[in-house]
Amino acid sequence: MDWQQNKQIELKYRRSLQRVNKKIMDAIKGLQTVEQINSALHKVYNSGMFQTLANSIANRFVTSANIIDAKTWREAARAGSKSKKIYEALQKTLNTNIGRTVDRQILKNANLIKTLPLTLSKELTKFISTKTYEGIRASEIAETLEGKIFQYTHARANTIARTESSKAMTALTEARSKDVGVNWYVWKSASDQRVRNAHKHMQGVLVRFDDPPSPEALVGEKDVGNYNAGNIYNCRCFPRPLISLENVKWPCKVYYNSTITSMSKLQFQKIM
Repeated sequence: MDWQQNKQIELKYRRSLQRVNKKIMDAIKGLQTVEQINSALHKVYNSGMFQTLANSIANRFVTSANIIDAKTWREAARAGSKSKKIYEALQKTLNTNIGRTVDRQILKNANLIKTLPLTLSKELTKFISTKTYEGIRASEIAETLEGKIFQYTHARANTIARTESSKAMTALTEARSKDVGVNWYVWKSASDQRVRNAHKHMQGVLVRFDDPPSPEALVGEKDVGNYNAGNIYNCRCFPRPLISLENVKWPCKVYYNSTITSMSKLQFQKIM
């Protein structure tokens, strides 16, 4: 079983978003003033064809993520003691948590894609205003616009693909966990040098899906809110559902009552 985010899903999503970026770039090619560019970007946003494309990309992305998550759960069913319950839940995906989660994720990602022209418009307006205030001539600003646009759209696509792939997989895993009565998971980090300090601290910690921690606050950093593994920007962590207590090495770290403490198997069973 591998609950970790599937890199192929992220890669395909990123490629789809680059198709969106190409349409945006084509629409504003040759334009130099902020008025012309903003008008073109709003025209793209209001285009029925663009809205349809965004819906189609979001649908394919979430559907693919759901297929992978379901496959992982089927593997878990074969390997665990809750196989019958898991299989029964997998047969009801249209009427349970997972069905509603799929719909929410499709809507959320479609809206993110649809607003790409508008967010670009805001970024360019801010960029041009800043450069003008600095005394840079309009002709010089215009020469840098195309590079600025490409830089922003490329970076934005990468961020959306990376962040939303992780968030979607976490949401789907949590929904299926609730369907089968699995309330806890093991926080798993990417375990490399790029992992942020707060997430290294969460590695291997048992967490309830409905009681997520604030990893940053736990290590004395600026609190950015409570969230589950994989559910914040640029996060590569993921939740591994606690299907069996035998899969845990005891004593184990547990997030409980807003703190992390070491518990024995017996102690943990009392709070499950």
